[in-house]
Amino acid sequence: MSKNRNNRQLDIPKDVLKLSKMTLKKFKKRVSDEGEDYSKKELKKAYYDEVIDYLPETIEFLIRYGHIQTNEMKEIRNSIYGKIADHKFIKYISKEIDDGEEFRNMKLLPAIIRDIITEVKTQEERDKQQNPNADITYDTSDILGLAELILKKKIKKAEKELEIDPDIALDLLMVIPHKSLLKDRQINYRLRIFISVLYEHAKTKKDINYENCLKLVGLDEYAQSVVVFNLLERRSRFNNFNENQQQLYVSINEWMLNQLEDLNKTDLESVLKLYTDLRKKDAAQNRDEDRRYFLKSAPEDEFPNLKKCINHMIEQNSELEKFF
Repeated sequence: MSKNRNNRQLDIPKDVLKLSKMTLKKFKKRVSDEGEDYSKKELKKAYYDEVIDYLPETIEFLIRYGHIQTNEMKEIRNSIYGKIADHKFIKYISKEIDDGEEFRNMKLLPAIIRDIITEVKTQEERDKQQNPNADITYDTSDILGLAELILKKKIKKAEKELEIDPDIALDLLMVIPHKSLLKDRQINYRLRIFISVLYEHAKTKKDINYENCLKLVGLDEYAQSVVVFNLLERRSRFNNFNENQQQLYVSINEWMLNQLEDLNKTDLESVLKLYTDLRKKDAAQNRDEDRRYFLKSAPEDEFPNLKKCINHMIEQNSELEKFF
């Protein structure tokens, strides 16, 4: 049992605990005690099959609570990551998937794989800092290949129907492999990584279609939340971008303003109120600064509804003007 960020006790599912404690040696002893007589090949297959049996609940648990930094959670997370990243297991599960096998929550596994790769790369950087003269590189190509295999159909569809570069599609889908991840308060966390991935690709790639990228991962269904997130992005970020990244930044502005203009009056007021409320909260903590777009500067002939709503809100409360 661990604790979440609200310091409440968190029940860890049995399957998660079993998987975290599993080893081939323990498994071999257990099945031997049960009277099973496996060959070496059969034993490994049975072991890997049991690992897969525990994955569905484990994947769901790690996506929701894997960020918790208690000692118990770190130990569980590291143990499970190690099993998923095991080269022989990757080879086995990849063949199973290639043969048409599926398991519950398999579609979400790429998000866990992304977390594993991130941790490996972070450790690689730490080790390089400690040994600057050593040639240290940790190969993650096989586990990345597993993610690609799971996402293969979506990546092909992204390229064919949305004209999204396969490398961009893979990286975005590893952040949000299925739109179910946008529920349960995950959207802002996932969206922050999604935007960062796009800006990283924009360093070397031109003409990234923001709207199509949103459609790829289901964020188009949460357009109002995306707009608020975009509105709150800090303007200072723009100064460090190259030309391609700045082009993407401007295209996001265009998408955002069009979304705002097309909202009905009630939804538009709701979005702008949430935006100003969050700005006020930051200001109260001396953390406010210029955001990505000065909404008052939006051309009235192009965005009459938006301008009308902003002016009305300022008339009702003049203190809001500084946030627009």
